[in-house]
Amino acid sequence: MIFRLTALVFFSTIASAKTAPVDFITAQCLNIQPINIINSKGLDNTLHHFEQQNLTINNINDNINYFLHNKLNHDDKASLINCQIRLSDIWNQFLLNDSTQQFLLQLKGSSHRSYRQLATQIENSILHQLTETQKAKLRTYESVFRSEFLALKPRLIIHDINCKLDPSLQEKQEDELEITIARYLLRQPNNSCRKAVWETYYQRDMLKRPLLEVVDLRQHQATSKGFDDFSQLKLANNYLNSPELVEQFLTHFSDSLDIAPWSIGRELQAISEQNFKPISTHSLLTESFTKFQKLGLKFEEINAELYRVWLHNRLLGDITINLSNKHTKIYSKTIRYPIVGYQFGQASLSSPTELKSFRKVDNFVQRLSKIVAAFSDASPNYLTSKSLNNNDYSKISDKWLAEYLVDQLEIKGLGSYPRLLLANQYLEQLEILRAKVALNLYRKNHLQSDVDALFQAHFGSALSSNVSFPLSFNGIIEQGPMYYQKLWQKKVGGYLYRQSKSQQNNNLFFDILVVNENRFSFQQQVEKILKIDISPSELIDDVYLSFETH
Repeated sequence: MIFRLTALVFFSTIASAKTAPVDFITAQCLNIQPINIINSKGLDNTLHHFEQQNLTINNINDNINYFLHNKLNHDDKASLINCQIRLSDIWNQFLLNDSTQQFLLQLKGSSHRSYRQLATQIENSILHQLTETQKAKLRTYESVFRSEFLALKPRLIIHDINCKLDPSLQEKQEDELEITIARYLLRQPNNSCRKAVWETYYQRDMLKRPLLEVVDLRQHQATSKGFDDFSQLKLANNYLNSPELVEQFLTHFSDSLDIAPWSIGRELQAISEQNFKPISTHSLLTESFTKFQKLGLKFEEINAELYRVWLHNRLLGDITINLSNKHTKIYSKTIRYPIVGYQFGQASLSSPTELKSFRKVDNFVQRLSKIVAAFSDASPNYLTSKSLNNNDYSKISDKWLAEYLVDQLEIKGLGSYPRLLLANQYLEQLEILRAKVALNLYRKNHLQSDVDALFQAHFGSALSSNVSFPLSFNGIIEQGPMYYQKLWQKKVGGYLYRQSKSQQNNNLFFDILVVNENRFSFQQQVEKILKIDISPSELIDDVYLSFETH
């Protein structure tokens, strides 16, 4: 689907249903009616009627997304996916309806900023719409790529007999077949052997055809909408709304580590690991709630697991927090997004009772901040809630809030953990390289365009001619030209937090950047909190300079 459908049906409703949850959702899906725009009773009434229908579709789909993350049998999974396709078709029918164009004209002519923003979101969906034939082909080739990608097993294949590990480097009674690629790369002192094994794994010719078919379909989609290439189409409604701006950002933060992917493990192994004192998750949660109070937030404990979130005496929603040693990972899900006049937020957060590493603490803070930011951004319309929009500024408020919380909790940064710092630097350069490759692939329609030179610049080593780097990561089809956005949002969020701290005005930044009650555009938000007129290109420069001097 072009826009992200997200759900709303109360889990209590599902739990009380006599049928199984999947059957209940499927039954609801079958009863969904096409979106019907009634233009005869004034714009406010028309919008209210649209919002009710739109919420129903999105609420069902959010429940589908929730259950698809759980273990399901084949039939249940197929039923939910078919339901999603039906919801997507209903949405596409709405976009093609003649009454939708009249609705858009009314929204665009309104004096309400939120109405005009809603029109922009709907127009964006229309812009990215595919024909039924294009959708069918795209789904097929994307599915083939995903399934082939997931089927690839990291098997150790050694072509050169001289590259076999010295028996003294193996564990006792360890069979060669039991040695993973990661272990081999750690134990093999010969760089050429490490490179040969790593490259053998990334010779993925079976992925070339489905990827190139996806790129070709995307190119036709772009040209049919009047764009030169898919990168231009995909970026058109972003803050960085051109490939040139994205290139500027990526180039600024590019660096050469002179450490190849097949050698990073040994480099990290050579750095002694810093001891980390485990932190009680409940204590961290309680302290986080206290720090959030400075921003006007209040967390009311309903019971041992349920917390009600308020902002200046306005109810935002409920968070279910489950802390248990049964959880080995930290998991969160926003189940329902707050929409003013329609619904309150609902989210869940699960975590082990102790956080035993810096990464675990950071992950917990990031996930909690993401929920609080989503709750604080209560939109008057579902489609204008920035937490739901897949653009390059939608999650910047989450990152700002996470930076605020990390600082308030006085959590030591990566600089205190040299091994983690190097790992983070390597991963950042890998992400930048991937973002460049994805951006260029959807512009130049060639798998190896500039890749070899880019790889050499980032990691100080050349790739062999039979290795196609674009086939090494799933994001080449999942995010495509938008692959840069996570790093961009993180960098801008960090930059804006340092600005709010220097101004000693966190509350102003929270109110404008996170809550955004006036529904300012991101450009307007930035200019109001920085108190200057600034272009996207100038913001990129300022963000980069702030990290250089930080």
